[in-house]
Amino acid sequence: TDKMAIRFVIAGNAMCHIMLQQFEKAESAISVFKETINGNQVSWGTIMINGLKGNLEYEKGNYAASRQFLKEAYENISVISNAYQYVKFILLGLGKTESKLGNYQDAIMYFRQVADLANRARSQQHLLETLHFLSESFSRTNQPDSALYYFRSYAQLKDSLLAIKRQEIVLSVSEKYEAEKKEQQIKLLEKEKLLFDYELMMKNDEIEKQSLLSLKDAQQIELLAKQNEISRLNASEKTLALANREKQIVEKQKELMLMGKEKELQRVTAEKAGQQKK
Repeated sequence: TDKMAIRFVIAGNAMCHIMLQQFEKAESAISVFKETINGNQVSWGTIMINGLKGNLEYEKGNYAASRQFLKEAYENISVISNAYQYVKFILLGLGKTESKLGNYQDAIMYFRQVADLANRARSQQHLLETLHFLSESFSRTNQPDSALYYFRSYAQLKDSLLAIKRQEIVLSVSEKYEAEKKEQQIKLLEKEKLLFDYELMMKNDEIEKQSLLSLKDAQQIELLAKQNEISRLNASEKTLALANREKQIVEKQKELMLMGKEKELQRVTAEKAGQQKK
């Protein structure tokens, strides 16, 4: 439910403050968590509060008080068996507390439970931490074979996790390099496209200019042709006018010659008439 999710968030927040030794914030978060508990979750809530308080006291160095809170949480831990993080938090806190108090056999028992949980949850980091605590606890109880066994297990797991981490780093760097390479290629292609678009625009402009020049030349040729035609027509009109003028002159000359002949005829006729009267 939403309320349960809120409680887990508050508890997780308190755990973070505890591990960072931010004691005032941790105590404040625990108080807020306590206020969220109702009658139906008293057993679950009490386990969680005792687990948080126990780990808080451990970080403060109050190991006896820590052991008391964590023991109370552990007695009913089956109630929260499905909450891996919180079960591990309580068991690991108990193991570390018992180790600080010199109760190494009890510490080993709790650490083994944590290791079993971590294996089932496939939490390699928690398992690594627990193997180290087990090796150290067996060493304190003068059990060198067991101490060596867990130390070797710890070292092998650590090397394996480091190898995985290195692979992840190499993969991350490789992916980042490939991503940057692709990004550079994309940028280069974008620049090439811009250059191509610019060149295309320039070519289109040149074609348009050539088209305009060709059109202008064609218009000029057409204009010259029209002007030549006009000149030809004008010349034809002038030639025709000149021919008409010459024709008119010839006809005028003919008229004058005819008039001259008529006058000469009249004169001759008059002379003959005058002679006859005499």
